[in-house]
Amino acid sequence: MCRYHLDILALSKVRWTGSREKQIDNHSTILYSGTKSRHEQGTAILPKILVERFTGRQAKLSVVVYYAPTNVAEDETKEEFNHTLQAVVNNIPEHDIMCVLGNLYNIVGNNESHCPQALGKHGLCA
Repeated sequence: MCRYHLDILALSKVRWTGSREKQIDNHSTILYSGTKSRHEQGTAILPKILVERFTGRQAKLSVVVYYAPTNVAEDETKEEFNHTLQAVVNNIPEHDIMCVLGNLYNIVGNNESHCPQALGKHGLCA
């Protein structure tokens, strides 16, 4: 993070279980949230949606990090996720600066037929 001068970094597909805060060096803390027992579907800053509120000198910053189901998931699953994400965003105080980061319906691969303008032919095969 220091090398690229990043103050906030969102990670998806973090495979740590549970939720906690961990000091990783003198300047950085990682906050993460994953499932209780399975090493999948986690998110972190450095359950599928993690919200953290930071207080600065002149403003408050609310950061929402999410890991959405992929396009091949059931429509009901995607709709439930969208409603949950919208409810989280709606509960952020309106005077906060809001930063929403995440992985929305992403599938990695080189089959660009689903969305050629976004994927391109240089993806990695999963």
